[in-house]
Amino acid sequence: MDFRDWVVASPGLPGNIDSAIEMNLQLAAKTVKALNGATTRLDEETLTGAMIGALVSAHPMSAASYPADPETAIRWSSYTKHGGKTDSERNSGADFALVLALPDGRLRLAIFQAKSDWSASSTKNTLVVGQIKQSPEVKDEAGRIIRRSQRRNQVEALVKAGNAIQFKEDSRLSVQNLTWVHYLCQFKDGVRAVALSDIEDDVRSSITLRKEVRVRLNTEDGTGLDKLLEKGCVAGGIGWLEISSLDGGALPTPIDLSALVQLMPVVVGREGAAGPGLKMGPNVVVGNLSVPLLDAPETTPTPTTTPTATSTRSRRP
Repeated sequence: MDFRDWVVASPGLPGNIDSAIEMNLQLAAKTVKALNGATTRLDEETLTGAMIGALVSAHPMSAASYPADPETAIRWSSYTKHGGKTDSERNSGADFALVLALPDGRLRLAIFQAKSDWSASSTKNTLVVGQIKQSPEVKDEAGRIIRRSQRRNQVEALVKAGNAIQFKEDSRLSVQNLTWVHYLCQFKDGVRAVALSDIEDDVRSSITLRKEVRVRLNTEDGTGLDKLLEKGCVAGGIGWLEISSLDGGALPTPIDLSALVQLMPVVVGREGAAGPGLKMGPNVVVGNLSVPLLDAPETTPTPTTTPTATSTRSRRP
C-alpha cells in the first residue's frame, strides 16, 4: 500500500479522490466532523481558528500524496477588524473568504461571517441576523471628514459586498443569488454554513427595518461545514461561486495556507508492541499538560441583551 492509499484508507476517505486539494478538503471535513461532537460552545475567533487549523493540518499529507500538484491551491482572505477600507469587516460585513484553485484552473470562492450566540437560545438553532453598529467617521490624511458616523447593518454590508463581487459595477441589492455567502454557526448538531439565500426573507427584513432579526432555523437549513468542504471540488459546487480571477481588489490580499504549515507542529499517535506512544514532528518540544485537558475549567461569557425582532418562518420549498 503506497502512502496515498494509506491516507485514503485510514480515515475512510472516498476512493475517487484525484487531486491534492480534494484530499485536503476531505481530510479537513473529517476534522470538522470530529469538532461537531464537541459540547463546548466556541466563540467566533475559536470557530474560525478551528477551520483554519483543519485545512492547514491536512496539507502535508495531501501534498505528499500528490507531489506533482501545486501547493498553493487553498487561499485565505481575512477582513480586518478595524478601519474604513473596503476590505474591512466594518465595510464588508464579512470575517473571511476561502478561495480554491482547482486543478483545471478554475477558482471557487466562499465568504463567511462567523457568528456565536452565548444566550440561552443558542442551543435552539437560533441565528441573529443584521447586527447594528455605529461606524465612526472617516477622515482623509489632511483631517477632513470624508464620511460621517452612521449606523451600519452588518448583513446589508455583507449583501452589498457579495453583489459587488458577483455583479461588478451593478448596484443591485440581490439576496437569492448569494448561495456562496454564509453565516458560519455552531448549532446543536454541529458547525453549519447558512447561506444568505437560505434566509432571504429574514435578511431583507433586517435591512428594511434596520434592526437585528432573530431567526429560528430548521435542522434542514444551511449545510454542514464538513459537507460544504467536501463539495468544494465537486462539479456544480453548491455553496461556492466560480470566479475567473482574483483581480480587481474585491477581496483582501489572500494568504497561501500552505505557508502556515511550518507554524503548526505535527504530533502522530502510534500503537505498537511496546504500547501506544507519540512521535513528534520537527522542532516540537515534548512536554506535559499541567492539568488534564478535559478537566480544564471553562469560562462562560455573560450574554448581552439587545432588542431584536423575532422571525418565525417556514422553510422555502
